[in-house]
Amino acid sequence: MNNIPIGSKVLFLILLCGFFFAISEAGIHLYLDYKTEIRHIEEQILQVRDSDLKSITKSTWNLEADEVVLQLEGALKLRDIKYLHVKTETGEILAASGLPPGENSISRSFPLEYRHHGKTNLIGSLHIAASLEGVRERLFEKALIIVVSRLLIALLISGVFLIIFQRLVSRHLSKMARYTQNLDLNNLGSPLVLDRPAAAESSEDELEKVVQAINGMQVRIQEDITEIRQTKEILERSENKYRNLFESSMDAILVRDLENGYLDCNQAALKLFAIPSKEALFNLAPADLSPENQPDGLPSREKADLVIAEVLETGSTLFEWTHKRVNGEDFFASVLATRLELGGRTVLQETIRDISEYKQTQEMMVQSEKMMSVGGLAAGMAHEINNPLAGMLQNASLLSNRLSDLKMPANVRAAEKAGIAMENMKAYMERRNIPQLISAVNESGSRMADIVTNMLSFARISDAELSSHNLSDLLDKTLDLAGADFDLKKHFDFKKIEIEKDYDGQLPPVPCESAKIQQVLLNIFRNGAQAMQEANVPNPRFTIRTGLDKEKKSARLEIGDNGPGMNRKTRKRVFEPFFTTKPVGVGTGLGLSVSYFIITENHGGRMHVVSTLGKGTKFIIHLPLGGKSGGQDPG
Repeated sequence: MNNIPIGSKVLFLILLCGFFFAISEAGIHLYLDYKTEIRHIEEQILQVRDSDLKSITKSTWNLEADEVVLQLEGALKLRDIKYLHVKTETGEILAASGLPPGENSISRSFPLEYRHHGKTNLIGSLHIAASLEGVRERLFEKALIIVVSRLLIALLISGVFLIIFQRLVSRHLSKMARYTQNLDLNNLGSPLVLDRPAAAESSEDELEKVVQAINGMQVRIQEDITEIRQTKEILERSENKYRNLFESSMDAILVRDLENGYLDCNQAALKLFAIPSKEALFNLAPADLSPENQPDGLPSREKADLVIAEVLETGSTLFEWTHKRVNGEDFFASVLATRLELGGRTVLQETIRDISEYKQTQEMMVQSEKMMSVGGLAAGMAHEINNPLAGMLQNASLLSNRLSDLKMPANVRAAEKAGIAMENMKAYMERRNIPQLISAVNESGSRMADIVTNMLSFARISDAELSSHNLSDLLDKTLDLAGADFDLKKHFDFKKIEIEKDYDGQLPPVPCESAKIQQVLLNIFRNGAQAMQEANVPNPRFTIRTGLDKEKKSARLEIGDNGPGMNRKTRKRVFEPFFTTKPVGVGTGLGLSVSYFIITENHGGRMHVVSTLGKGTKFIIHLPLGGKSGGQDPG
């Protein structure tokens, strides 16, 4: 239908309307004629009743069957009467004429009543049947004549109309169509002029108005085309500039629709989130790039709704967020979210920068400042505790000697003067468990002395000379020490822990104090082993890696376990002096604090922890290859 000329369409519609009206008129005529025919049949049946009923009744009374047949045949001469018969009172057919019609018929019955000796007798009945087949034939012929005649009239009118329409309208419309199809922005051509008489051209009819509109449009297009081209060039330059800035930005940029998800991103975003392509990003939801909860404990979805509401209200906001790469790795990010209007809809542009190292450095600086403030306090406390502690240990040793040394002359003389035998004194002490009590005092005092020694390490920086050592050898020696550690063996066999090693064979010797570095490593192994034992980890494992950090000019050491991990609160305080998650009397909370000071103060290195609850813990140590004089890299 799209390529059919408009004149043909109009002709078709006229014919369709003519056919519709012809059918409607035929229907009305047929209905009225049908009613007339039915009424005429009823009149014929009544005519038979009125003219022949008495004579048929009399003949039936006299049982003159031949006479009845003659009377019935006379009634068959009527147009639509097809069958008549007379039944006696007993139901027998006395006489019949004609053939019974089919289903399309009208039938009537009339009683035959004969009056004899003043009494009315029912002697039978007359049955008359009229067929409707003739009615149908007559009505069909009439309908056919009406429809054909009306269609011929409609066709004649349509032909005349088509010629007039073609002359006055259609040919001009075709010329307008060809003119507009040939319009070119680079060559608009001459104005449109129709092939019409001068009188028609001067009139203000619809065709002339369309011509004027087309020519006016041509003029406006000609006037605006330069401006359009200039605007297009400006837009192209602006888009190219934005696209270059967008793609070359070192920060990750994501553009997303609040309802349909991500719309675009730059290469930095794909690299930051470890996404292989933009198509892969479009299949991700914002929730796929964030952990379930943020560090403050709020669900990421709930907190994101609050941020989006703020952006929609204020236009932009800067905030910190914990994101997640597609490989499951979390990282800290600084996010600038901006509301933009793009194509009539509101979208968000997120500029994201990885600040994981900044956050680690920030935590390390806070930790260093906290420990430096504790250092002076620890030194004062250690000196105050050291003097009475030395007196306590010395007196405990003298007490043990004077009560248990049977051969010391002074002990023997003092006992004799008191009238007591040293053997009896020893027996009494053993029965009262006094030697064990004295031993417990000495053991507690020794532990206190170790604590004081560790506290003093906060207040001074070692002046010991650094020697170059192979980091892999130090690790292996420390693992051997951990396997023979008595405290560890009291709970479980350290040798049952699986050790995965990934040593860098190209790593040069590292300037350090081997004993102190081993102390640090042993503390990490002890804490990890105890944590995995307490959590009943089925297959405990340490993963140890060494490598060279060329950018920071340092040796990098990683020690990770598959233990229970730490929550954020514990991770932030793990290097604080006296902070421990162990029961009272089990740990002092100084092991990792001293380790931190050994790395940062004694060796000028860096030490931090990466841990997630339920996903294990990893300690990362950087030791400068130039020794402590090389300085501590703040990154």
